[in-house]
Amino acid sequence: MKKFLILTSAILLVAAACNKQAAVQPAPTPTPNPTPTPTSQIYTNSQYGFTIDLQPDWTGYTVLSQQWENNNSKQTGPKIVLRHPKWTVNNHYEDIPVDIFTTDQWNRVLKGTLLIGAGPVSPSELDHNSIYVFALPARYNFDEATGWQEADQMVHTLKSFEVQQSAANTFEIAALGLKFQAPPSLSDLDYRTIKLSGDQSVSSVEFSSKKLETAGCDIAKAPLGYLTYDNDKGGTLVANARSSNLYYIAPKTVCGTSASDSDTLKSALKSLTSDNSN
Repeated sequence: MKKFLILTSAILLVAAACNKQAAVQPAPTPTPNPTPTPTSQIYTNSQYGFTIDLQPDWTGYTVLSQQWENNNSKQTGPKIVLRHPKWTVNNHYEDIPVDIFTTDQWNRVLKGTLLIGAGPVSPSELDHNSIYVFALPARYNFDEATGWQEADQMVHTLKSFEVQQSAANTFEIAALGLKFQAPPSLSDLDYRTIKLSGDQSVSSVEFSSKKLETAGCDIAKAPLGYLTYDNDKGGTLVANARSSNLYYIAPKTVCGTSASDSDTLKSALKSLTSDNSN
């Protein structure tokens, strides 16, 4: 009986010790959630076919559609500019500019027959696909604006990819030997060549569309505007072909259309080329 009491007491002491250890066991330290790491973002241009990796602080950037010009302003082409969200008129951050050339235009740049940029310094190629060459304007960061080094790093991440260019989107003005790339919204574009006041020959074009003509806006009213070689009719320079400037004239009357329709045509005409473009 005495041995039984001693054994029981020992068991109770061990149990108490275990309970005490369990009571004073410190609570596990919670694992802190990791701080999210800012991630880069990618600008994608599906129209021309390229991407640029942007740093996290560029969130909210602006995309500007501009034009490059050759040194005598006889030819222009598209320029895409990415602008930092903190850019202001009084505090410039360095832009990321990309000049876009057709392969034919770029060959002329390389041959020195199409001069672009600051003096004898030509743009430098960043990348290309089978249709377009993407180039960095010469001395674009000469001003060393805020963030110019980061902008230079980002623009050199540009990578090209292939885009589809359907022949059906090529609109031809056969009478003048001209053609341009028309967006889907201009798929029913119509035109006729005319002799505007002061023209020496039939060398101007007035535009409409089958949809507008069905609505009573006949082509004689030119509801989408005009294209002419003459610079004395108040037009806007849009392209150079056959060694001559071409000017777009906005419609004189509004007939079943809106300003956005004529702006679309004006933008499309900037891609004008001819078989013997120089």
